[in-house]
Amino acid sequence: MIMPIPQEEINTKWIQVAEDETVGAVLARLPGDRTQRAFFYIVLPVAGGRYIVARWVEVEQIAAQTGQDIRGLRFASLQGLPQPVEAVERDSMGISAAREQRDAQPGKRLVVLTDGQPVGLLTIETLAGETLGADPFAPVPRRPVVLGIDDAAPEVAATTPATQTQPSEPQADNRVINGWVEGLGSNEPLQLKQVYELRLDVDAPRADARLRVEGINTLIQQLAADQELLEILVVLEPGDFTLYGLDQQVIVVPREGKSKNTALFAIEPKKKGTSTLNLLFYVNNRVFQKIAMTFQVGRAAGSDKTIAIKATGVALPSALVQPPREHGQPVNVMIIKKEEGYQFVVQGGGVARALLRVTEAQTADWIRYARQELKNIIYKMVDNQYVYQDENTTIPPKIHTESLKALAKVGFSLYDGLFFGNNGPDAQAMGRLLSELSQKRQLNIQVAGDRFFFPWALLYDRDSPENVDPQGFWGFKHIIEYTPEFSQPSPVSFDPNIMVGDTLDIGFVCNNAIDTQFSRPILADQRAFFNSLPGVSVKDYPNVADLTSLLLDTNAPPLIYMYCHAVSKFPNEDGGVDDSTLGLTDAKVTLRELKLAASTRRPILARAPLVYLNACQSAELSPYLYDGLVPYLIARGVRGVLGTEVDTPALFAAEFAKEFLKRFVAGDRPLGELLLELRREYLEQKNNISGLVYALYSSGDVVVRREA
Repeated sequence: MIMPIPQEEINTKWIQVAEDETVGAVLARLPGDRTQRAFFYIVLPVAGGRYIVARWVEVEQIAAQTGQDIRGLRFASLQGLPQPVEAVERDSMGISAAREQRDAQPGKRLVVLTDGQPVGLLTIETLAGETLGADPFAPVPRRPVVLGIDDAAPEVAATTPATQTQPSEPQADNRVINGWVEGLGSNEPLQLKQVYELRLDVDAPRADARLRVEGINTLIQQLAADQELLEILVVLEPGDFTLYGLDQQVIVVPREGKSKNTALFAIEPKKKGTSTLNLLFYVNNRVFQKIAMTFQVGRAAGSDKTIAIKATGVALPSALVQPPREHGQPVNVMIIKKEEGYQFVVQGGGVARALLRVTEAQTADWIRYARQELKNIIYKMVDNQYVYQDENTTIPPKIHTESLKALAKVGFSLYDGLFFGNNGPDAQAMGRLLSELSQKRQLNIQVAGDRFFFPWALLYDRDSPENVDPQGFWGFKHIIEYTPEFSQPSPVSFDPNIMVGDTLDIGFVCNNAIDTQFSRPILADQRAFFNSLPGVSVKDYPNVADLTSLLLDTNAPPLIYMYCHAVSKFPNEDGGVDDSTLGLTDAKVTLRELKLAASTRRPILARAPLVYLNACQSAELSPYLYDGLVPYLIARGVRGVLGTEVDTPALFAAEFAKEFLKRFVAGDRPLGELLLELRREYLEQKNNISGLVYALYSSGDVVVRREA
């Protein structure tokens, strides 16, 4: 017989609210004493038998971050509420099992039911009233108004003659983002069973700061003339820590002086030894930096360095260079490698997180499957002719319908394996959330993080691969970019604008043997076409030695186009990804050989080229080519890479490149929008799905700007 959860273990300091109930109405139902009210729980039923469970102090933090009176808003509409948790019947399990299930929930909160109705909570927080800050809902006392003059108005200082006042010298803006652990000594480790406050603000460098992010002055200079405040969103991924309270905070930064607030995260280490958490920083709905903080836990003071910092992404001054998106809702997907899989943190107005229990071996198998199925499509034969290899890139309707059905099965399997399969409810909920967002509107999906290479454009997010809807493919509806800067060991500077004068130089890396192989002037036609474009100068780099000299030339052209063969190796395949090869006119060259010949220790390419890799008729091509190639090229100074991820018909690849580059080099056509535009044109006007083979390992905002 199962003993029910003991009544004394159930927290009864909670109220249940309706979906249409306002914040003000909820406040009116809570205790008048703030030290009691702050730690009452608000329980909101949501879909799937789950509940949002938030302490009132977390609602206060949301109110403080907005800087506005939120009492008229619906409680359910607040941005920043904790993620939904599960509920269990009180008599379905004992206290040990209930605690285990509670600890698996966001914030370690579990709703307890009797006959399907909430009767209490199983929680773990022990924070008390003395930790409270100012109450954002407290009424602001006003001073008396006498003779129509508000006594609270600022006093006007007496004026003095201008000749007696010397203008002060402008102070240098040395502000940084500071991060520190309140009350922790410089060589003091953390201890188990102790809750610590990790705090972040923007101010002059603090002596006790454990992390500092520079560049605030440049960031402020980029604000619009009428913008007085900058908001930096900070999301904490707790990793080896238990997080109590909100996992996201906004730091409000004025043009001058200290930030308007201090972000605070209450954390408790779970284990001895090294323990890591991650901080994700966003500006303008874009993630620009990830900082991993590794602490020593349980060691004697002064025995070793107690905190290590590793930052990746783009440098803070580069964060506002990228313009706000004009089309589509921004969605950031940050991927963090874990022992048991990958932690996905999705930000798109709110923040959701999930652990995807997939391995590198599984993703490699999925990619092999997708590669083979795509190969079956593009090598389809009709009347002894390869349909997708013809000079006429328009596909007959019957073949197109068959291709879409086959591709939908591939995309459905990839989506199902990634978010469902053996995953838990958090990953499944994320899969449903992304599918719902995808079906409602166009998205700008920015993927960043720990080298999770995946054919994102092929994902098909509808409930079934039958009755194919082309808009169900991510690559036909959304702009998708894999942010390469996060593959580097430290933040890099980035500017999406390729500034050119009268002439845009293009480096043409090519395999001239392709024309002989196909008995057609495929490469020669491209060369002639590019040379005919106005405002363009093209130089050939046909051999391995030419490619090496190009990658060593600090004045290399700002656009490098590569039309050649390629072979990619999987991580556990013989030689690994560094044995991936590019096939040029005179020979093949491995990535390992390129790294030796044009080492990343050499001066970087000063003009930050964009690389377009058009690897055609390459049966052994996969996204893993970019696992090694992209980090190497970014380290050499490249701005980003656009390239084929699977076997691509040579004639299609040449035609697509000519149309793409004609529009791109003309100027003012952002890379991501242009790629989506051409994919859709080939789909809708030519019944051709081949545009999905291209992937963007770059910001979609990269654009040519021609100076007047």
